[in-house]
Amino acid sequence: MSTLWERAKSGKGQVVLLCGEAGIGKSRICTAWLDSIANEPHIILRIQCSPYHANSPFYPAIKQLEHAAGFERDDSPELKLKSWKRCSLRPAQRTLVDTPLFAKLLSIPTDGFCSSPNLTPQRQRDLTIAALCRQILGIALTRPVILKVADVHWADSSTLELLDRCIASIKTARVFVVCTFRPEFFPHWLNESHVTMVRLDRLSREQTELIISDVTGGMELPCRIQEQIIKQGRWRSSIR
Repeated sequence: MSTLWERAKSGKGQVVLLCGEAGIGKSRICTAWLDSIANEPHIILRIQCSPYHANSPFYPAIKQLEHAAGFERDDSPELKLKSWKRCSLRPAQRTLVDTPLFAKLLSIPTDGFCSSPNLTPQRQRDLTIAALCRQILGIALTRPVILKVADVHWADSSTLELLDRCIASIKTARVFVVCTFRPEFFPHWLNESHVTMVRLDRLSREQTELIISDVTGGMELPCRIQEQIIKQGRWRSSIR
């Protein structure tokens, strides 16, 4: 992913789709790569999809925003709104325009001090997605952004629509999107020139045995240990 990251840092936004079955090592690969660039300037936005909220609109984005703002359970609406404005890194001229949208998204009762016109649900959704995309692009003006979206196979329809718009909008931005998902999810972004698919598949038994032999210098391991390694560690990647 290093080459793609370099492109993203230069203003040519990139997307990596990391596909593999449960437990094959998607999260481990992401963690290892993030550790390798820990000393480089960047901001990480983490979005975690959940099987318990697959029908909750924007749930992963809401949780990320609440975490970024440092919301506490007992915070008043006024304090939540102040916290949100304080943590926002968007250009100042966009803050006032988007504040009503974020207040509604974050379920902050505004009591009239921050209101938005009555909108249809679809219009509210469209404007919210646009505001979230502006936020990501605004942060990218300060330093490169890594948007890590985990377990996309559990994403709700609003989050998927947000990803659609985000992926389309970052082509000339310093944004690097990493999406992880299981094989049952089919991404429809593969035709985009800035999207790269990395599929993790299990190695054959023979390939795994060759790796073990290379690592041990040809020394034979106890059968039980070798079988455990073969069972748990057989994976390989293919890039599209």
